[in-house]
Amino acid sequence: MKDKIWYENIRQRNVFRRFGKPEKVLGPAIFLVSDASSLITGSMILLDAGWHWLGGWTGLEHFED
Repeated sequence: MKDKIWYENIRQRNVFRRFGKPEKVLGPAIFLVSDASSLITGSMILLDAGWHWLGGWTGLEHFED
């Protein structure tokens, strides 16, 4: 995050316009280890604040040096 241009470009490709914090993974983790998730199999729960939905790394080539 020392590169402010890179940081801002990545931040803008996030639905919430901010980076997540490690503690934000706690809720989904607790759910997955609880009985409430007992019927979930073979699924992905993306904790990426919309990064994947907005295209992820696709299209970022023009941000590279």
